[in-house]
Amino acid sequence: MLNDEQNSKADKLERILIIEDDGMMIGLLTDILSPSYTVTSAGTVTRGLEKSFIELPDLIICDIKLPDGNGLDIVSTLKQNQLSAHIPVIIISSLDSEEDVINGLEQGADDYITKPFSNNELIVRVKTQLENRRRIINWYRHQFANDKLVIHNNLPSKEQQFVDKLKEISQTLIHGGELSIDTLAREMAHSKRQLQRKVKEHLNCSCGDYIFGLRMNYAESLSLKGYTIKEITAMTGYKDVAHFSRIFKKHLRQRDDN
Repeated sequence: MLNDEQNSKADKLERILIIEDDGMMIGLLTDILSPSYTVTSAGTVTRGLEKSFIELPDLIICDIKLPDGNGLDIVSTLKQNQLSAHIPVIIISSLDSEEDVINGLEQGADDYITKPFSNNELIVRVKTQLENRRRIINWYRHQFANDKLVIHNNLPSKEQQFVDKLKEISQTLIHGGELSIDTLAREMAHSKRQLQRKVKEHLNCSCGDYIFGLRMNYAESLSLKGYTIKEITAMTGYKDVAHFSRIFKKHLRQRDDN
């Protein structure tokens, strides 16, 4: 049984959820990652999604072949839900053809590792995904500090024009409580796939990450203005107060730790 000091240390560690039905693979992944992270596991699609929404881990490692379905269905479900779209998902699979890898990435996976893999490869890829998440959040914090949007008038390129238009439309939508991938794509006159590709190219993050960062920053500004958590939940486009409260508190804790 963990003492108070051990519990406190565990609470500060980033959390990784492994969705895998092979006990030996779960044991291997846990042995590799548990020295640096808090690791939990689930063995089915159903249980994996359930734990994903309850725990809201910092990163998910998922197999494709699971007893009750396809791991890519987990990726698709998580990336389409505003509560979980920001969570990096790494696919680990024995399916190693180029088509399999591309399909996994197109479904929304942030990375794809083929079996067998080395311990160092796994550690580096996990670390990279988590560092990217922290960097993205810090980027948003500076870009949208004090709820003010910085727009440059002398644009050096079409890429900068895209980024500035994205920021401007995003701010309008979030203040109207209507920010989502669907509404953002529509207002940008892009298909969802085109928007996702361009955001990845120009900002080095997914649309889910981009929207999550905006929502958290907006939520911080509303909190400083004295709004209640219930009001902030509705104003940032979330529906479940309890779930939003958990991810917002987690965001603030990670901000303070950085």
